[in-house]
Amino acid sequence: MEIKKQFTFSGVFKKFHETDILPVKIHNANIICCTNGNIWIEIDSEKSAYINHKRFRESAPIYQAKELKKEVFDSLLLGLHFLEFDEQEQEIVQQPYKGDYEIEGQTIEGWKINAIISDSNLKVSFKADNYQNTEREGKCQVNLRDLCIQYNLELIGKGETKEIVYGLANIEVIRQFSANIGNLEAEIYIESVSTTENRNKNGLLSVEMTLKNICEDKQISYKTYAAWFISLLSFASGHRVEQMYRIETANYEKSKIKREYWSGEKFNSEATGRAVIQSPHLPIFIQHCAKKMTWETFSDKGLSLELRWYINTFDSNMCEVNFLLFCTVLESLNKKYFNNVSRRPILRENRDPQEKNLQNSLKKMLENYGVPYQDLFPDLEFTRTRNKIVHEGFSEIHVNISIELQKLSNLIVRIFLSILDYQGDYMESVKIEIDDKSGCSHHGLICRRFPLINTEDSTV
Repeated sequence: MEIKKQFTFSGVFKKFHETDILPVKIHNANIICCTNGNIWIEIDSEKSAYINHKRFRESAPIYQAKELKKEVFDSLLLGLHFLEFDEQEQEIVQQPYKGDYEIEGQTIEGWKINAIISDSNLKVSFKADNYQNTEREGKCQVNLRDLCIQYNLELIGKGETKEIVYGLANIEVIRQFSANIGNLEAEIYIESVSTTENRNKNGLLSVEMTLKNICEDKQISYKTYAAWFISLLSFASGHRVEQMYRIETANYEKSKIKREYWSGEKFNSEATGRAVIQSPHLPIFIQHCAKKMTWETFSDKGLSLELRWYINTFDSNMCEVNFLLFCTVLESLNKKYFNNVSRRPILRENRDPQEKNLQNSLKKMLENYGVPYQDLFPDLEFTRTRNKIVHEGFSEIHVNISIELQKLSNLIVRIFLSILDYQGDYMESVKIEIDDKSGCSHHGLICRRFPLINTEDSTV
């Protein structure tokens, strides 16, 4: 695996959740950050044995015998009492440690290092096949997580954050681009950092996204903006975009404080949906969305939460499960909409008033957002399928759930694009009419222009 960052570390291995009076000292170990997000510390086998012994010793309770009561002692002297092990009173002198372990120290450059040991059982390997480097043979490689690198030890303080760089995986951009965020001085920069060999490979570092000059408040922070942009990139690309690291730069007095964080988390690199925005149009899409980056759009209208629900469908291959997730997206958007306009859905007397209420309220929301739906569901009849699945089970479905799922996906995409006030090209799913003896339906993607003017040509 390709190495992104590597440095030499000296410090201690110790308990994270308790004061540790017997830490293990580590000298000249290598810490390695890879382009797949993995973080390792390489230590020699002798030091690994000390660490394993420490963990083993601290994982179990330690008891010592209490003093025997006088009457028991006298009975023993007279031969009237035989002491069995379970009769000997004991007291615990060390509780088993169930918390995490960490490493803490510095690099040869003087950077401060903190990281948590990721392996709960401290599994180690005595070969370095992953790195194809014979010089590391005989080293023990231990997984880390939550790595923090502080570059300016002479500066103590938080300071005002001016810039954060995020390393992202599962997204490719064909050119560097930037955009202003809202009407503020805040900016976003996105550029490719993937190598030729790693381009278009899932699970590898591919893009750096930089946010600058964000004025943080109680509602919106760098973290909030980053989450919104990552969700938009996932929605547009059809891949679950993951954050591997972030590098924060802050102004403190007349100097700059720089800190770097690697999560070390394992993520699902195979989670995929369908691409909504083609790569050539991605810069225009993100630049447009940056202008709509407001609390009203992403929180009040529910776009932030519903994008996450939408992206969760990338993890499942079950049409019925994804269908219910899409229904959840629509119902949640619907609730947000009526909360904002302070109205309640119109009730009608019907054999199934709850179902009709949902249909009517969804129609009102779609009409107010200007989202065409008649070519997909003339009467929003997918609500009947939703009720069948929820109340009667998957076996009671009498429609082709795959076709319904594609149409529902198209509807949700249109709503998202409408909330974002997007104008431009996007991809929509269409049914491909071919003679398939197995009876399976086939779908492809076509490029369309939003907002839609004419939906009569839809063949979904």
